[in-house]
Amino acid sequence: MAEIRNAMYLDGKRVLITGAGSGIARSAAVQMTTDGAEVWGLDWSAQGLEGTGALVSAAGGRWNALTLDVSDPARVREAVAAVLRSWDRIDVLVNVAGVVSLHSVTEMPDDEWERVLRVNLFGTFYMCKAVLPDMLARRSGSIVNVASGKAFRGMKQGSHYAASKGGMVSFTYSLADELKGTGVRANTVVPGNTLTPMTDALRAAHGEAGATKLPTGQPPEDVGELILFLASDRSRMMNGQAIGRVWEPSGK
Repeated sequence: MAEIRNAMYLDGKRVLITGAGSGIARSAAVQMTTDGAEVWGLDWSAQGLEGTGALVSAAGGRWNALTLDVSDPARVREAVAAVLRSWDRIDVLVNVAGVVSLHSVTEMPDDEWERVLRVNLFGTFYMCKAVLPDMLARRSGSIVNVASGKAFRGMKQGSHYAASKGGMVSFTYSLADELKGTGVRANTVVPGNTLTPMTDALRAAHGEAGATKLPTGQPPEDVGELILFLASDRSRMMNGQAIGRVWEPSGK
């Protein structure tokens, strides 16, 4: 795990993070609470949120949780309203919630194409749309969307996933342009292959022979550090940036 600093860059910040039940979002939640933030985690899995909450509590952090399917805009609006009733503001929104599956284009079920885009891309849009009025009213806020290097190089048997992540990058560029001069900013983290339950499932789906050809990946804590940086005031001059390991040759 990344070394914990003495400085508290997120001290007093109130952070809303999706996909917090596992993977990158779980690591980021723990890191941000350790760094002084109060975090509200959202995820479809109550069990996953419980596991993250145990890690946050063990680290002495402040944590709230709510189950949510981010692909449902009505539920997203209700969840954000509930958070704002509990808190007086949302300082940071981190969109990490995502799903993936393996299908060639010719064999892709129509409903699976839609499911992946609705969670990964539509969910990001719904969360931003729901949170932005509060941020804009206060003229302060940071949005961090977590995409993927697949947005730039595609994904064999994962055109739906790559398209959704490419859409996230373009959406963030557009949103950041709209936010100029408002005191609110939006940036994208573009991780390379990361060691999470999602990538474990992909490796298993490829079988032993295929899995040996996949990149071994970086720890989720490394991505969490970048999320923390973009969430904090240290990156206050950054808006509309896509940062991370955007190119990852096969097998490296």
